[in-house]
Amino acid sequence: GIFKCPKGFSSYCFAYENQKYIWTGIKILGYIDRKILAKRDSLQGNKTFTADEIIQLRDKNIIIIQFLNDRLNGELSQSRSEIKNDQKLTRNAFHEIRPLNAEIKASVHRLNAYIGDLKTKLKLDGHDTDFMLTQLNNISQSSELISCRMDQRDILIDPISITQKSRVTIHVRKELEKLYNIFKTYLKKDKISLINEIDNKLSINTYPVFRLIPFVIIENAIKYSPANTDQDIKVVFKKEKDSSVLKFSSWGPKINDDEKEKIFNPFYRSKNVQEYEGSGIGLYLVRVITNSLDMQVNLIQSDKIDFNFNNKDYYETIFSIVFPSPLVKSQ
Repeated sequence: GIFKCPKGFSSYCFAYENQKYIWTGIKILGYIDRKILAKRDSLQGNKTFTADEIIQLRDKNIIIIQFLNDRLNGELSQSRSEIKNDQKLTRNAFHEIRPLNAEIKASVHRLNAYIGDLKTKLKLDGHDTDFMLTQLNNISQSSELISCRMDQRDILIDPISITQKSRVTIHVRKELEKLYNIFKTYLKKDKISLINEIDNKLSINTYPVFRLIPFVIIENAIKYSPANTDQDIKVVFKKEKDSSVLKFSSWGPKINDDEKEKIFNPFYRSKNVQEYEGSGIGLYLVRVITNSLDMQVNLIQSDKIDFNFNNKDYYETIFSIVFPSPLVKSQ
């Protein structure tokens, strides 16, 4: 219908194919306030329509609307088809990557064994084989990173898969030692130490995906720690009466108070880390995993500046993973 607006103009509302449309800021005879409009000198020349003329305009516009809808639906249909094809290609590619990556790992293992045998047979010293072993280690690190990235992708696509596998016993110290080997090149390059204060006997009965939690947190700690300052990433464990806590402490840029929950949202990145590469997915996955495993992830950051490096302030940053004590064994 046609209505008079508070600003003196007219509005016309109509429906077409379950969609509602409104035209505003027009002048329709019998539905305007001339006294209000008289004060708006710049609009005096605007055409005044009759109700019949508005109906005729509506019918002409419906033809245009139908044309645009048909075109849009055609483009959307084509886009959906292209997206499905892209998704299919991506799934196939990822499906092929896993066995290829497994073959890379197996090849590295065989080459390491072969070099060891060769070293014994030919009585070679370390200098003869160090270069080959270093390169193999680099390949192994890259392969492990690919595996972790694939696991992250699986959770993003299907979070339910987190608890579909059987529970396993995870020896925390050994897992951290594996992570050290994965990140060893980056730790040495940036002169960062990973201090593992976890007891050898500590284990957790949980799902395999738990391994991604320390992976993400340590990877972030390496990324945001100031390079070449001999800083530490420290991992400690504390068992309490009803719960146990695994703490990861490092130094990083300021996380504002209003961001301390947002950083667990998908694709969100703190304002002070925009200069670093990243997707904003890692901590979101940590929150998804901890929620699925009846655990909690908490963030505490110091209010005071711990040190300044290259005109940038750094603060002690602690991520804590809290889980029920019955899951923990210390023998």
